Amino acid sequence: MKIDVYKSNKSPKYLVVPAGKNVSELTVNDVDMTEVSTFKYDIEIDLNKSLIGFDQEAAMTAIAANGYYVQGIKVEIKAY
Repeated sequence: MKIDVYKSNKSPKYLVVPAGKNVSELTVNDVDMTEVSTFKYDIEIDLNKSLIGFDQEAAMTAIAANGYYVQGIKVEIKAY
């Protein structure tokens, strides 16, 4: 499956859709996704290769059910 990824202009979240999908046609139930910008196009999801911070299986399941997947990013810095 090939996907396109858009970054929220409001928060550290990403909208993942099937490659070539017009995001303006989607109804995404997340207020952070009302304004997005292009991040990456035409990425191949390959369950045999891991991508840092990206749950490919969850993305495929959500895209099949909803037509999109929202991926949040959390960075935590610990002082030692």
